[in-house]
Amino acid sequence: MLNSVKQSSDGNNSPNIIGDDNTLHFGTKDKLTNEVDTMLNVITLIPEIAREQGVSADQVDHPKDFLTKIEVRFELYTTQLKEKFKELHLLYKNSYDEAKRNSGIDEFGFEEMCNYLRNLSLEILSKNNDNPIQSLKALCDLFEDKFAKGADKNFSAGAIEYFLYKQLVECNVFPNPISE
Repeated sequence: MLNSVKQSSDGNNSPNIIGDDNTLHFGTKDKLTNEVDTMLNVITLIPEIAREQGVSADQVDHPKDFLTKIEVRFELYTTQLKEKFKELHLLYKNSYDEAKRNSGIDEFGFEEMCNYLRNLSLEILSKNNDNPIQSLKALCDLFEDKFAKGADKNFSAGAIEYFLYKQLVECNVFPNPISE
């Protein structure tokens, strides 16, 4: 099993590989750790931020159909959303997977977090005239402001953005309307 960090001879954070045989990550140890820590903090901050915005964790069963959401509901923004997700996915997928594995949240806790995120994102989408690009920016700003005001000012804005885009794909951000 490979489970080591390669350091450069000058001690700088040069590129290295960390993980085991099944999960190799390329990047610097500090950068990877910061991205994972940021995403773990986002998971724990979602309920707090939602409550501060007056949003509940009430559960509503929204249909999960990503393609309809992106290609029909947000058709004016389809290309932008897809391109941004592809760009972020290349950079942050491994960190997201690691954060999700290490979150320590059980299924009930994760579902509650998703309920808060669904409701919060719909509230923000409504305030931004159903513009998903502006709404994702507003969501990112909420988390960045929370991080900036907290003790840990060393966060990854890109990791926050990827987490939210990933939840868009999983239909936890801007869930589809309920059919009548």
